[in-house]
Amino acid sequence: MGSFITQLNDRLLQHKSLLQSFRACLMPKEPKAPPTATQVDELRHLYATYAGVLDYSEMSAIGELRLWYHRAAAESGNPPRNVLEPADISDRP
Repeated sequence: MGSFITQLNDRLLQHKSLLQSFRACLMPKEPKAPPTATQVDELRHLYATYAGVLDYSEMSAIGELRLWYHRAAAESGNPPRNVLEPADISDRP
């Protein structure tokens, strides 16, 4: 029974770590600075987890995150009203 609880605890901790990594994908309310080192590390963790199904490099993912922050900072006077607006911002020329 102790081994089962330990294995279950380990799995839950792994899921917690993975879910926390998704914070890198959330834009701050006031994006006036580039992503922090913690956010970049979280994105690296996500990339490592999903590298097998992604068709771009880790550096491309980090560059995209930085681009999103740059674009969001440029649009800071007009914050997104829903979850799709940041994607629309990043697709604009």
